Amino acid sequence: MGKCLSWKYFSLLLSLLFFHSQFPFSSSLSSNSQCSALLHFNHSLSLHRRASHCGYSYPKTGSWKEDKDCCTWDGVVCDNSTRHVIALDLSCSWLYGSIPSNSTLFLLRHLRSLNLARNDFDLSLISPEFGNFQSLTHLNLSHSRFYGEIPYEISQLSSLVSLDLSYNGDLMMTIDYQSKHQFGKESLVTLPRAIPTSLGNLTQMIYLDLSYNNFNGLLPSSIFDLPNLSVLDLERNQLVGPLPNHVSGLNLLIDLSLSSNFLNGTLPSWLFSLTSLMKLTLHQNQFIGEIGEFKYNNSLDYLDLSYNMLQGSIPSSISRLVSLTTLDLSSNNLQGSVPSSISRLVNLNTLHLSSNNLSIMLDLELFSNLNVFNFSYNNLLVSINNNLTFTLPNLTELYLSSCNISEFPIFLKVATNLGSLDLSNNRIYGQTPEWLGAVGRNSLTFLDLSHNFLTSIDKIPWKNLYSVDLRNNLLQGPLPTLNALSLRYLFASNNNLSGGIPSFICNASSLEVLDLSHNNFSGTIPKCLVLSNALLVFFHASEKDLELSCGSGENKGFAFVTFRSAELASQAIEELNNTEFKKLGRAGSKEGCPGGWAWSYTTVELVKNAKSPSNNRGFAFVDYHNPACAEYLRQKERFVN
Repeated sequence: MGKCLSWKYFSLLLSLLFFHSQFPFSSSLSSNSQCSALLHFNHSLSLHRRASHCGYSYPKTGSWKEDKDCCTWDGVVCDNSTRHVIALDLSCSWLYGSIPSNSTLFLLRHLRSLNLARNDFDLSLISPEFGNFQSLTHLNLSHSRFYGEIPYEISQLSSLVSLDLSYNGDLMMTIDYQSKHQFGKESLVTLPRAIPTSLGNLTQMIYLDLSYNNFNGLLPSSIFDLPNLSVLDLERNQLVGPLPNHVSGLNLLIDLSLSSNFLNGTLPSWLFSLTSLMKLTLHQNQFIGEIGEFKYNNSLDYLDLSYNMLQGSIPSSISRLVSLTTLDLSSNNLQGSVPSSISRLVNLNTLHLSSNNLSIMLDLELFSNLNVFNFSYNNLLVSINNNLTFTLPNLTELYLSSCNISEFPIFLKVATNLGSLDLSNNRIYGQTPEWLGAVGRNSLTFLDLSHNFLTSIDKIPWKNLYSVDLRNNLLQGPLPTLNALSLRYLFASNNNLSGGIPSFICNASSLEVLDLSHNNFSGTIPKCLVLSNALLVFFHASEKDLELSCGSGENKGFAFVTFRSAELASQAIEELNNTEFKKLGRAGSKEGCPGGWAWSYTTVELVKNAKSPSNNRGFAFVDYHNPACAEYLRQKERFVN
């Protein structure tokens, strides 16, 4: 519309302002006035594609026409008899701008459902006027960059059954009047982000999502007494303290997520007695004590207690969770054995027990139905049946790092859908078996065989690999050939690999990290590594082993190359003669690294490409041969982008 408003729009604006002054928010709008209010609300915002981060988004208000009944507009729902606007869904609509308290949005007094999620309201305050939608049952302001206090008025919406304010990041809750007097002026400084007990007034509430904000303080017990609550999500906040010992509500709760907070204390018994509960996620907190006894539950499908400080054994009563499909108890201090009763969980397909103190032989035949299992980093001795009658036909992810395995499990032969395989930190010796290449031929994306005693890998045939880790083995000969089109990470350091840097590296257009350090490579460092989009490249080259061949073209890489001599570093500087370098000094200099003058290796950093600074992302030649100097340089200097 430009800077000048049409007379029609100007008249509309005047009429709305007059309406505000004569009939403030206490009266209902006619059908035409509701349409005018929606148009004015639309004109108060702008449309930006980047305002909505959704799988699919489009500007719903772009199709709104003044000459059509607003009840037919995209995102608008009206009551069939009264023609009042009762629902407005403008989620993922590219909306950008602020919503002040005098917005005509708040004239739509008959709204029952309002969804403004996944837009960008540019750090707007949530207006207290939202609390005047007395018929509102559903309010969704998530992912929309609201800021500041959540008005107390929202807790007075007695019909509200669904409230989603998640992913706003910097919301605070207003402490009600009684709390101000109870805590006093001085305490208000420390309580601005607490979740208020007044939310317990929303007795009709079914869905409450305050996740991914910065709420802190204790959990108000009143939330746990809401009789109709089905979903409670407070994930990714800064909440502290224990869970209440007793609750009077939550009989209908099906989803409870309190993950990624600072909650502590023991797990109360009521958690294991909620018969309707289908999903319980408490990971990344500070809970202690033992896991309680489970009562029979044919509803619980997902249980995640990982990354806490739980102790004791895994209770055998876990077999009562007959519908369980996912169990994650990783990264705790659990001890003892894995109960054999877990094999009764016939629906279980994902099991994570890594990083505990489980210390008894584990029979994988107990878990023949699993898609994903992770037993890494325990004191386990894994019993592997290498009889082909034992198979894991549904296996997609297997993590057996640090499990005292001495050979490749034969059951992998038929794991045709495997996507991730981690057998690192074991005792596997010799050459990889010929059949390994058939494992997940079209599906394997992650392979970690590091920290074993492998001596030879003929080839790596998987075409969809994005990460390969072969570090700290006994590999000899050339670097195994692999299809590098999807490769992002390749680690092969600390082996006995020799020969030249293979040409397939130059086909790795997605490569981000390449570590070939501490091997016996010879020849030239390919020019493609300098000009590629690789983020980090590590070599450890002696003067006679590797020569730099990178020319003087544009430098797009971000590489670290370690040289054992100042001469080779100087050669690199000369070959990149159009580039400005920043010298970090000689290792062992009196003002630099500790340790006297025992070392004389030059360390330099490429600061920028003098001719093409816009294309330069930094290329560094760094000598860390002296460990003391290396630490000094890491602390003293930071690479320049």
